[in-house]
Amino acid sequence: MVPRIFYFLQLLTLFAITFASTEEATALLKWKATFQNKNNSLSASWKLSTDACRGCSLVSSPAIGNLTNLVYLDLSINQITGSIPITLRDLIELKILYLHSNQLSGLIPSELGNLENVNDMELSHNNLTSSIPTTLDDLTELKILYLNSNQLSGLIPSELGNLENLNDMELSHNNLTSSIPTTLGQLPEHLCQGGKLENFTMNSNKLTGPIPSGLKKCSSLKFVRFNNYSFTGNLSEAFGIHPELQFIDLSNKDFHGELNNNWRKCKNLIDLRVARNNIGGSITPEIGNFKGLLGVDLLSNHLIGLILKEFRKLRSLVNLFLQNNRISGNIPEELGY
Repeated sequence: MVPRIFYFLQLLTLFAITFASTEEATALLKWKATFQNKNNSLSASWKLSTDACRGCSLVSSPAIGNLTNLVYLDLSINQITGSIPITLRDLIELKILYLHSNQLSGLIPSELGNLENVNDMELSHNNLTSSIPTTLDDLTELKILYLNSNQLSGLIPSELGNLENLNDMELSHNNLTSSIPTTLGQLPEHLCQGGKLENFTMNSNKLTGPIPSGLKKCSSLKFVRFNNYSFTGNLSEAFGIHPELQFIDLSNKDFHGELNNNWRKCKNLIDLRVARNNIGGSITPEIGNFKGLLGVDLLSNHLIGLILKEFRKLRSLVNLFLQNNRISGNIPEELGY
């Protein structure tokens, strides 16, 4: 009896793969027959033998659903067209699904919710449309979800709050609309259980309203990007204590209040961007505690006070943008030391 094989299908690097199952090799050849490759250069060498695949591309095909032992599927960074096959639902052992950086179009199939073992799903940088399927909440093992840089629209499903293992989610550069639903206040609360959510980006959409209050409990956050849409509210109250925070971009919004005092405790902060808001108050001396800080962008706000000599402690600082504020006084001589 043919032993079960760990199938690692890495088409991006065009590795040759040896298949122990003639049935699955046949399925792969049927799949190959649907490929769009005008000169057939990528798959001309495929034959029904122990070396069934030496490189390929993809369009939708039911044959892929027969590769039921597949664990790793990487078709990223190609010129793949068509829609995502609903037969991917049959790849019940799949853990990694990389389809990003292609020309895929159509809907994200709701059937992808059947892939209960998937922990990394990256569908970004395509032309996918319609809404995010609510069935993705069935992916209980999911840790990474990249849907950014598509043409997705509609609301962000509150069901994503059920993904308790999720630590990296990117929804930026889509056409997601309306306000973030009140259930998204629960979403971060769910996601932050156990300190798992680290990357949360939703920039360049058409969202409005306040930042979900539940984010205050996400102590594990490292990377936050909400720039370029109409978030509002008091910045002083929008965040909690995030000791692991490294990057935050809240630029181009309508925040008011003052710089959040809790950021003083973000000792790992590398990049702080809060440009083009209505932030008042002054920069406090604690800015000198961020020894790893590379960039500070606070331009076009209503900041007052002096340029602090504590900036001299930021030996790693590369960019400092404070223009178009109400800062006064002299440039401290200490900045030159």
